[in-house]
Amino acid sequence: MDTNFIQQAARRMDLSGVTSIQLRQGQVFQGTITQIYPGSSAQLQLGQMNLTAHLEAQLEKGRSYWFRVQSSEGMPRLQVLENVRPVEQGRNASAEARQVLQQMGLQPTRTAEQALQHFTRENIPVNRETMQQAVQQLQQSPLAQRESLQLMGTMLRQDMPLTQASFQGMASLQMPASSAGAMGELLQQLRAAPAQGQASQQLQQVLSSLLSRSDPAASGPQLQQLAQMAASGNSQQQAQAAAVLQQIGVSSAGSPQAVMEHFRQQVLQPSNSQALQSLFPDQAAAVRAAAEGTGSQQPSTPLQQMTAPQLFQQLMGSLRLDTPQAVQQLVQLMGGGGQEPLRMLDQFVRNAPPQQLRAAWTSLQQLDQSNWTGSSTAGQMGMQQGQSQAQAGDPALRMLMQQLGLQHEASLRGGSGQQPAQTDAQASLKSALMQYLEQPANAAGRGQAEFLLNRVTGSQLMSHEQQQPSQQLLVQIPLTMFEKHTDMTLQWSGKKEEDGSFNADHCRILFYLQLDALKETVVDVQIQKRVVQVTVYNDEPKPRNVDSIWGPLLKESLENMEYRLSSVQWKQRSTGEDPAPQLYGQNMSHKGVDYRA
Repeated sequence: MDTNFIQQAARRMDLSGVTSIQLRQGQVFQGTITQIYPGSSAQLQLGQMNLTAHLEAQLEKGRSYWFRVQSSEGMPRLQVLENVRPVEQGRNASAEARQVLQQMGLQPTRTAEQALQHFTRENIPVNRETMQQAVQQLQQSPLAQRESLQLMGTMLRQDMPLTQASFQGMASLQMPASSAGAMGELLQQLRAAPAQGQASQQLQQVLSSLLSRSDPAASGPQLQQLAQMAASGNSQQQAQAAAVLQQIGVSSAGSPQAVMEHFRQQVLQPSNSQALQSLFPDQAAAVRAAAEGTGSQQPSTPLQQMTAPQLFQQLMGSLRLDTPQAVQQLVQLMGGGGQEPLRMLDQFVRNAPPQQLRAAWTSLQQLDQSNWTGSSTAGQMGMQQGQSQAQAGDPALRMLMQQLGLQHEASLRGGSGQQPAQTDAQASLKSALMQYLEQPANAAGRGQAEFLLNRVTGSQLMSHEQQQPSQQLLVQIPLTMFEKHTDMTLQWSGKKEEDGSFNADHCRILFYLQLDALKETVVDVQIQKRVVQVTVYNDEPKPRNVDSIWGPLLKESLENMEYRLSSVQWKQRSTGEDPAPQLYGQNMSHKGVDYRA
């Protein structure tokens, strides 16, 4: 099962059954005369398409010629290219291509010949400008020539320009690199760079927020809230938070007092100064003073003179947990020995705990739910300054689209209708990448930044506006699963409302995943009147816990969002079948089993 869906989707956009064409003045193409009519007109065949045009030349029925479009208004007026012999079977295609290129006023280079021959086989009319762009992009393409030409054909059929930005964007979607992995590498390179300007800092903030939000375990925000509960003035919350911290391996101490005392001792150790400044950036000056044993520069009480509860409360108020490394640093400072605190915290949130820990569990569950429904504010979700502030109730998908920058140009035009264009543009990944790349001094991670910018642009092109009644959206979403970066490809089809929101009552969503155990997996979610039918396509046998654990959990979660689960089906692909469903494809025959609610 080889989904590689973004690559396949790009190819599927190139519909083989196109039955109409829009000719433009200056284009040249190869066609076959099928009928000759009185009055200097004839019928031509171009691939599977037939067109009628004015032709002032003596032509033979059944023969193929090269034509140039003189006028495209009304019935097209065509001219037969001079000094280019009628196309004959077995004739040297390279020599023919050179003659056509010369007629177009272009240098007949080998690259230009190959491009023209490809467009001719694909029945794609081209003009001089298109050929110049094609040659330029072939010389700079990160893909092999064959893949590059196939991609260009797809773009021309979809009426996309062959500019450097659009072609590099579409080409990046066919590269195997992960967006999430590139984000993680770029963030590390930016943090390791010696000099950081405003553009670099803003890009770091956007990347940190995207990577922390992309983890379904919500580990960073949840662990941060748990630590802040332990620093609160509520004794019940303190006791429960301390117990959970110990249970998941973040702390070895049992009581809140013991946790705070151990933490104070670690804070005052000079060897921990660098980790503390990373975890508590707003308290960097106080931490440096504590490490140096001075407090002269601090107007407030120095950390050395604070009690353990005071110090714990002050620092936890500015705690930043936006990377797995930061979580491990916090574990070390608090004396924990757990190697996987994020995984254990996720298990705690998803399982029913003892009654004495229900208050902490309820608080963390609410944070987990708000993280994926988009109802939290940026501060509640641990976003940094400069990130997009979504209104209460905004769908998570729309928030993510805004933060990635898929609506960047529309926001600049003031077309989003959700918030000021300047705010959204500053908050998006695309805007931050563009500003960073505009600074010539920024060398750290430049290759990764260019790749990410191209991929966002490619996603925008793949999700271009379509005519009603339906619209499709195709986007790669960065996903972090227990410190591992990967991508989830999402294809959404449905109706977009007048206010720009997606109709969540009637739509279809396909998720394309690469999982460690199940490998390539496609999840097809069909929603009609808020009734949900889920089909999982995979080459592996159905896991036993789908019926016993995940099915009931999915049903309960959907009911909490006022949806009703109809069925969960697990389908294995038979030999020779299409590896993945298509939104508007043919019905597929699979072997499988069903889970019905």
